[in-house]
Amino acid sequence: MKKNKKTIAGLAAASMLTLPLAGEAVTWDAGDLQVNFHGSLRPSINADDCSSPCKGGWRGGPAGESLAGKKSTYMTSNFSHIQFDGSYKLNEKNSAVFKTEWKIDITDANTVSIDDNGDTSSTSNTLVDFEQYLGLKGGYGMFRAGTILTPYMQSGVKLDPFRRDSIAGRFFVDIYSALHHNTGFGRGRATNTIRYDSPKFLGGLTLQAFYTLDESSNDDHAYGAGLMYDSKSFYALLQHYDANRPGKSDATKIGGKFRFGKTASIWAQYESDGGLIALSEGIAGVPPVGDLNYTVDNAVDGADVYVLGADWNINKFQLIGQYGERDDSTDSNTGTTSINGHKGYLAGLAYRQSKQLYFYGGYLAKDFNSTALDKDKRITAGTTFTW
Repeated sequence: MKKNKKTIAGLAAASMLTLPLAGEAVTWDAGDLQVNFHGSLRPSINADDCSSPCKGGWRGGPAGESLAGKKSTYMTSNFSHIQFDGSYKLNEKNSAVFKTEWKIDITDANTVSIDDNGDTSSTSNTLVDFEQYLGLKGGYGMFRAGTILTPYMQSGVKLDPFRRDSIAGRFFVDIYSALHHNTGFGRGRATNTIRYDSPKFLGGLTLQAFYTLDESSNDDHAYGAGLMYDSKSFYALLQHYDANRPGKSDATKIGGKFRFGKTASIWAQYESDGGLIALSEGIAGVPPVGDLNYTVDNAVDGADVYVLGADWNINKFQLIGQYGERDDSTDSNTGTTSINGHKGYLAGLAYRQSKQLYFYGGYLAKDFNSTALDKDKRITAGTTFTW
């Protein structure tokens, strides 16, 4: 018994578990090794009214899921997640860094379906991998390798205070391009990728660059680079992303946010489509950017996207509004314009109980340029707990 007590005391002395302050991770500190445990739970109830079947991915199920016969009011986990990240000190100047992050489904963790023959099948949505990387950090900056947020995605989602909730601007209303979500080659979360981030200079400016390996026989490796500046009152971004596919396959954007203390903020972003947005949105008429089995060059571009947003905080309440548009795309070979653009807007109200817990409700609408499609609408109410 005495030996066990000594062992427990020795473990306690060698490592320390730190319980989180509001909004912070649970941290395990064991000398040179530090591990943080983060996560979020984001259930919401949505009432969707779509001109055509709503996308299955918004409900937490597979993106191609058939919604025939399903109710328009449902519960979903949105982008609930868990992650472990941390660092290991190699010497006085260098540390290894790591992260493993997973989307979790707390509302439809295991779905059982029955086909027309009465046979059952089970689909697990409990864990879906997000960022996974290992890297090296020092006075020179940080290098990482794995599945990593592109600077293009990271810089844009930082604008939206509700980026992972049901009132996010990048999902249902689609006023941030599809380069701000999805995982794979040429996506917002790029697989088989090496990324570099510089140290801060000039009071808050950082340089980012990345390179994604194309493991198909095409050997068309993607790449991108940009700048982000962040200070207490101002945030700015400039990013370029090139999937390096034959034909048109790049995008460039600029944006920023002004913060007025803790009271309010306004932001804007403009994305210029050189073909990559059309590819990522699946409106180019050729295999989308993540499908590497392509034989035809892409000639479709012009699906530019812009968004304007603002929020206002009073006591524990937060008002948010966003408006954006995606232009119709154009085939540069024929000069033909496809009527596939849209306008989107949202308004929401949140009550922030603490830094970790908030409740919200909102209305979202997506108005298509095509007269053949009616407006998509959503009313939503949800709650989010983070640590």
